[in-house]
Amino acid sequence: MNRQKWTQLTGFSLRLMLLVGACLGCAFAQSVRPEKLLCESLVNPLGVDTKQPTFSWQLRDTRFGAKQTAYQILVASNPEIVAAGKADVWDSGKVPSDNSIAVLYAGPALQPSTRYFWRVLVWDQDAKPYPPSEVNWWETGLMDQSAWKANWIGFEEPEQQAVRTANAEWITDSERSSEKTEGDTHHDFRFIFELKKAVKHATLYTTGRDTAAAWVNGKQLLEAQPFPPWHQMPWKTYAIADISKQLQSGKNLLAIEIVRYRLEQRRGAPIDIQAPMSATVYVEFADGSTQVFKSSTSGWKAALDARGNWQSPGFDDSAWKEAVVYTPPPASFDGPIGDPWPTGSVKSLRRTFDVTKKIASARVYATALGAYKLSINGKEVGDDVLSPGWTDYRQRLVYQTYDVTADLQQGKNAIAALLAPGWYSTPLQWYRQGNNYGKTPPALRAELRIQYADGSVDWVLTDEKWRAAVSTILSSEIYDGETQDARKAQPGWNTAAFDDAKWTQATLIKPNEPEIVWQYFPPIRKTPSIDRESDDESQSRRLRF
Repeated sequence: MNRQKWTQLTGFSLRLMLLVGACLGCAFAQSVRPEKLLCESLVNPLGVDTKQPTFSWQLRDTRFGAKQTAYQILVASNPEIVAAGKADVWDSGKVPSDNSIAVLYAGPALQPSTRYFWRVLVWDQDAKPYPPSEVNWWETGLMDQSAWKANWIGFEEPEQQAVRTANAEWITDSERSSEKTEGDTHHDFRFIFELKKAVKHATLYTTGRDTAAAWVNGKQLLEAQPFPPWHQMPWKTYAIADISKQLQSGKNLLAIEIVRYRLEQRRGAPIDIQAPMSATVYVEFADGSTQVFKSSTSGWKAALDARGNWQSPGFDDSAWKEAVVYTPPPASFDGPIGDPWPTGSVKSLRRTFDVTKKIASARVYATALGAYKLSINGKEVGDDVLSPGWTDYRQRLVYQTYDVTADLQQGKNAIAALLAPGWYSTPLQWYRQGNNYGKTPPALRAELRIQYADGSVDWVLTDEKWRAAVSTILSSEIYDGETQDARKAQPGWNTAAFDDAKWTQATLIKPNEPEIVWQYFPPIRKTPSIDRESDDESQSRRLRF
């Protein structure tokens, strides 16, 4: 082949390759469109309270020099309008920009409980438009804390409520051991109280730093716990003892000893040579009445390293001094002393309501001081767990929004909830300090908004119409697990057909309400679980291989 023909062939091949490349580039550009649309960094979020939400998207154009040169955001009240390339809510217009992250909504004020649909148009480096994105949506929530209609509700067993409201004082002995004291110190307390009726049930709640032992009428019911290798005692939550059989009509003696372990064991912690103690006695009489006794500076006597049989009712304590209020040192190593009330059981809450018209949509807005799980007509709502999530409940609380349109039915319906202490009141430290965020018990706040096909709206709110009972979960703590009693199971308790006549009326609770904001982050969800095979199955599998 001569040089002229070779040159002609090479030039033709080069032109063909350029033409094919241009065609492929054109075809690629036509097939690429903005994707991974996010509103407030979430995909199709429910319950957005942000008055100016942000939009983001991604562009996957792999051509050399590819870039976004302009965008246009369309927002409409229904998907058909925006799919047609129109906007009846907001049209950003064509904006020369390469920004595709957190583009601010700049349209008219958004309405609460409303769904908006949006898409984005993008132009490439040659000012040619990519295909429009798919249509996404977001839905507003209540938009303002003042819009909440529901009350806070909860439920406490009478004994739990009595212990909390007693609010026993932290007291100590007036004598002070020396900082150079060798060995453990024993801080001893005596309290004489009188009962005038027959006792049906009685419980002692007590604790102190580092550990507590207790006697009732000379019989020991709580023993001091040994000092652990990790040098921290879980003393900030009450130890509990049933003292029903030890009490008698007339005078009774409660003796409590707080053991402070050797000071040299504390790894350089600031020395507090006093020992705080708190105690509450709950008594239920045979006639149904109750009485509560609590630690205070009235009637309680205290001594340091008492001698003799001081736990006995016949002991002469006339030389003992009155107990005094305990004041923590200014720079306490283990934080505030707090409230030692025990974590309560998980509560079941429910109410029924009627639906008589065709439903267009239904949403539940819910939160809790504690943790909650909702159900409607026996079906769990949402796939999240441990809602509403951990925040500083004194300052901020998030709420969730759920689409429950498909869960409702014509006629009678039931909405129900399990309310647990959660992070709100369970112990969070080595010292088992609970009730870190408030003195009110766990509480639920929820409202169901039902919009009918005729445009009317009904609300089902947490209020005194709700019924309450203790669930099968007698205790539930973040770090210490759960205790369940299957004998307390009430099948169908969260369905409309269940008879709750024997349940108790829910209690209206008035906490120091923090700021309530929408859940602006993904929830905690269940992950796949792996069932551990039995030993027989494992052995069989090994033999087969």
